[in-house]
Amino acid sequence: MLSEEKVILTLRSVYAAQLLSPLMLVGIFETELQEPGSLVGNDVLTYAMNMVGVVLVLCGILLGLKLMTFQRVKARIHDSLQDYYSYSLCRLALLGTPLLYNTLAYYLLGCEPTCGYLALMCVVAFMFVWPSKDKMRYERDIE
Repeated sequence: MLSEEKVILTLRSVYAAQLLSPLMLVGIFETELQEPGSLVGNDVLTYAMNMVGVVLVLCGILLGLKLMTFQRVKARIHDSLQDYYSYSLCRLALLGTPLLYNTLAYYLLGCEPTCGYLALMCVVAFMFVWPSKDKMRYERDIE
């Protein structure tokens, strides 16, 4: 059986892992354990990777920030802490995946600024989904 404290602690751990994963990539590329810019020179690939990054960020941020306000989701999370936990993990994945992708693309494409800006947008979006008891009670409509 899940408790509110356990759910919040687990979500905060996942939240931290989602932010630390791109930081590990930054460390790998900045210390040159992996050479940055290994995909530089192919304009079609650069364009395609940028477009994938833009679509991931737009969809991920939109769905990640609005997920808990959809009527079907609200109905499910109001009745079940397990459903709240599952949807919260989904929300963190919707924000973390584009962050990781764009961080990797930034370095593989030789410090492509578009990918850097997209990754920063994801970091800003992460500030709005910090797991807390108050937020959980608000999203579940529990007084």
